[in-house]
Amino acid sequence: MRNVLICTCGVILMATASMAQQTNTAATDPLSGNAAFAKHVTVTCPGLAVGELLNILSSKTGVKLLADKSIADDKVIIFTPSRPLKDTLKDLAALFCDDWRHTQTKGGEDRYVLYRTGRAVEYERILSKETAARLITKVDEQVKALSETPEQLAKRPESDLIRKALADPGNRVATAVYAGLSQDQKTTLFEQRVMNFPASQIGQQLAEPVGALYKQCAARAASFRGRESSTSGETAREYAHNGIQFALHNCGGKLTASIYAYGKSSMIGFLFADVATADTWALGPHGNPYSPGPLPRAAVLPSAEFVQKAQAEANWIDRLQKLANSSGAAVMADLYRSGAVNFVPTDAAQPAADQRERPEVTALDRLCWQKGYTWWPRSNGALLFRKRDWFEQQRYEVPDRWLAETVSRMKAQDHIPKVRDLLRAREVNARQILGLNGMGAGDGFSYSEFETLGSPELVEFLNRELTSRSVSADQSSVVERPLEPGRVFEKAYFNENISSLASDDAFMSFLNSQAAPIPAGDVRFFQADVYSENRGSGPGGGWKDASVVVDWKVGPLMDKRMTISLPFEIPFDRRDQVKIEVE
Repeated sequence: MRNVLICTCGVILMATASMAQQTNTAATDPLSGNAAFAKHVTVTCPGLAVGELLNILSSKTGVKLLADKSIADDKVIIFTPSRPLKDTLKDLAALFCDDWRHTQTKGGEDRYVLYRTGRAVEYERILSKETAARLITKVDEQVKALSETPEQLAKRPESDLIRKALADPGNRVATAVYAGLSQDQKTTLFEQRVMNFPASQIGQQLAEPVGALYKQCAARAASFRGRESSTSGETAREYAHNGIQFALHNCGGKLTASIYAYGKSSMIGFLFADVATADTWALGPHGNPYSPGPLPRAAVLPSAEFVQKAQAEANWIDRLQKLANSSGAAVMADLYRSGAVNFVPTDAAQPAADQRERPEVTALDRLCWQKGYTWWPRSNGALLFRKRDWFEQQRYEVPDRWLAETVSRMKAQDHIPKVRDLLRAREVNARQILGLNGMGAGDGFSYSEFETLGSPELVEFLNRELTSRSVSADQSSVVERPLEPGRVFEKAYFNENISSLASDDAFMSFLNSQAAPIPAGDVRFFQADVYSENRGSGPGGGWKDASVVVDWKVGPLMDKRMTISLPFEIPFDRRDQVKIEVE
């Protein structure tokens, strides 16, 4: 594995060097030839989508600035003193590793478009693979520890994650199953987060450890029922009929590798390995993430005193604003409204300061460490901050435009969602639904893909079925039906025509996109019940939401659930404080 990591790092260095070379050898500057770029502009933006910010800058400066659709929803924090507009636009591109393109309409209007290059997308893929490789190496350390004697394990610190995991017999068996995966299978698991092995796909290499796992499942099922042996339908053979499922969960500053097996009426899970994610950053605490190398010794940085005063602010946005105001430097950072996927626990030990670094560098490292950010200076004195795992965090981010429309609808409806509000979930993907559900849950939220896989497909199917019904008096109000807390809308949809369902492409897409795909032959009917649960007292007591639930089933003892949390407020929403001043 060490050789794999070295090769991967080499690819990162080559890719970033290529990026720097292409940037430096650009033949022309797209932000040239327009006097408006010399205008001095002061920007106060405590969090806004890039596309929305460029629209405001356009209206204020008279320059047509646009964001490509693929990046318009990225969110940014900017605090700058009065300086040329061109400097701010170039720093914005540098923050996200984007480029500007100058075009003209047929009528001769100049347009400047911010876009993400193919090399930047490829670099994010490389960083993602590097992070996965580091995590795989950590879990493989537990596989190696299987050979340790009880005495050797006991010599590990009591807090050691491997010692804790292997103290459980079920986790030992699950670790042995994981050990049977090939390197390609491990890579697929860490990329997709969920991986299924139907009984027909469990080969000879996995047969023995998986068989032992099924026996553990049957024993645990019996234990849950307070009996010495499993009841009928909960034997090892029954679990063997359904195969196994691997899943990864990010929760509490740890990534947890898990295996699940399904009986007739139970699911048994083994959360067999924990890895502290703060130990697996692919990027260091400082330095340009797109062009690795030491910080320039001559870089002008805010004094350690200014940085330490800014660190006293608990909120990340307030920290950056205080740093910008006190130092006079331009400050930019990416922003995420969903909870941190890989966050640093408050009780985690802070890394020791490197005595070789300048005090200013150490202070900025500590400013960013708890928040999981890296930082680097620009030659013009600006300071840029980027989340060290942005390539992962951005997968779960919901567009501000979707959040704003949802909040507006909730307010207009006295914070009581309707079925139509649930159906809007088809506009976001499964990972974004997961990020949405975790917005108000705090640091204990578990980013577990298998909880939301298939949710957009379910909503797409329901949207088509519920909106296509005839507009008779008893049916036209289905999508407008209020979902008041505590009241269940039973059989919001019910269909027992199995052949009709099996021939429906949308329904089959929904079945096949589940974390554990459901064979069409197992379907006996399809029923969806809908209701709402308020997670809190509503606006005024902090950020709250309405949790809309769809309980659905395709047959007896085949109940499942989909949840989507509809916000009453946008987290960290300070759009009313955005201010653009043009001299």
